[in-house]
Amino acid sequence: MTKSSSSTTTTTDMEFGGPLGVCSMMIGLPAVIYGLFIFCNDPKVGCPNWSMLPLFSAYNYYSHKAMIVVIGWFLFLVALWWLLPAPRVPGVKLPSGNKLMYKLNGFSSGIVSSIVLTLGHKFAVWDLVWIHDNYLELATAAIIFSVVMSIVLYVSARLRFSIPSPYLAKPGSSGIWIYDFFMGHELNPRIGNLDLKQFCELRPGLIGWAVINASCALKEYREAGHVSNSMWLLNIFQLIYVVDALWFE
Repeated sequence: MTKSSSSTTTTTDMEFGGPLGVCSMMIGLPAVIYGLFIFCNDPKVGCPNWSMLPLFSAYNYYSHKAMIVVIGWFLFLVALWWLLPAPRVPGVKLPSGNKLMYKLNGFSSGIVSSIVLTLGHKFAVWDLVWIHDNYLELATAAIIFSVVMSIVLYVSARLRFSIPSPYLAKPGSSGIWIYDFFMGHELNPRIGNLDLKQFCELRPGLIGWAVINASCALKEYREAGHVSNSMWLLNIFQLIYVVDALWFE
């Protein structure tokens, strides 16, 4: 393939091993999530349990409640983005010549989320241990939600823009649809002033990561009467990573 435009990506420019690599990642990463849970879920045997194949039918992989929780979590964080005060800063200069404005309240969103979830758990509005007990259903719901949103954004960009365009991401403008779908076709997909790339990179996943860790610690405390040193360290070190990302948003 030859480079026909400075706004397109050639096969030599492609990342992640090109179309084959991105297909492997889109299929392989969800498989790793399910595999780690199913093969490493026996505290007596350890990980992995090679002595016997797991009984795949013993697990629930989807529930409408988990899907509602994932969508609700996403909308809750959108509401916090909208409501919490924050400075608005300009981004880098785009190929179109303009600069987009970004509302930076990821850290305050994380603080408010933690307070709301903690109070809700304390006063039995919800049980955060439910997250641990329904991990597979939540994983499936999150995968479905992200895939559907990605398809909508990709189709929307294809319908509104043509290659080359200053509104399209150069890495996602190769002309190979599966590669462009993975890399992101539109440069800055937005709903109003909400930049979906910036939002999804930090809010639902990273804050949710800390919530999942806390749920695992609560589960251990409920069953064992204490939280192990390894669980404390996992929560502390991964929380440092999340706080750092949100603070330096």
